[in-house]
Amino acid sequence: MFGTNTSARKSYSSDLTADQWTLLEPMFPPNTGRGRRQTIPIKDIIDAVFYINANGSAIPGERDSA
Repeated sequence: MFGTNTSARKSYSSDLTADQWTLLEPMFPPNTGRGRRQTIPIKDIIDAVFYINANGSAIPGERDSA
């Protein structure tokens, strides 16, 4: 369910491998049917977090903290 990556997007070196996702997937609660229907796979969200962590943010107008 969560492991199915149906989005058509470019893969990055910071993306989780299938083996890494197999270890992490059980830590996320299953969809109980309550609340809003999930439209973005959890793996894509986790991959995005790792991408930003590895590459930084490119938000226009963001100031350097130096």
